[in-house]
Amino acid sequence: MKRLALLLLLGAFATVLHAGGWTGIGGSGDIYYVADFEGEIIGPMKYSRETVELAKANIGPLKSFDEVLEAAAKANHLQKVEERGIGGGGFLEEGAFQDELFAALKKGAPKQLQEALKSSGNMHNPKMYELWEPFQKAVLDTPTIAKLNISLGAYGLHISGVSVPEKLELRKAEGGRRYFWGMGLGLKVSKVSGKTAPTASASSGKNS
Repeated sequence: MKRLALLLLLGAFATVLHAGGWTGIGGSGDIYYVADFEGEIIGPMKYSRETVELAKANIGPLKSFDEVLEAAAKANHLQKVEERGIGGGGFLEEGAFQDELFAALKKGAPKQLQEALKSSGNMHNPKMYELWEPFQKAVLDTPTIAKLNISLGAYGLHISGVSVPEKLELRKAEGGRRYFWGMGLGLKVSKVSGKTAPTASASSGKNS
């Protein structure tokens, strides 16, 4: 039931747009992360009643990725984070992350991106299927993921893969701007070769 509640919470996220551009989900100052009992890190999410309720039974809400990693390490969750990964659906609600995605795709897969933009952008469109692999690579190439990897690196971990969001689409905002929409963006976490995630005692010693 707890896992189902997490999935429902992520699925309830909606992209919020104004005619003049993106508003995100409350601005970077209001973004929080939570680590659940089974090890997965859920974020980013807006601070709300639901976030607080979720945090009562878990780790969080914490305002930085570094904080939730430290808390997860102290609770011996890091090995499970490696197994479960990061639920990053909230990143797609951030205008800055959308800009990073488009920049990475324009550089790495300009032809596939242009063909997808010319299409309906519907999840069943063949041009969207062709964009799945470039989309995954683009996510890994964003500055956002690079920053998360710096934090994870301190624990011998890194983001090694991406799962395509369910129902990935290219939607159109007011004014015609296109943006990626999908339910759930999974980030796979793996050990950096030759390194082991520290235990709770090792993590505590690191901050003493």
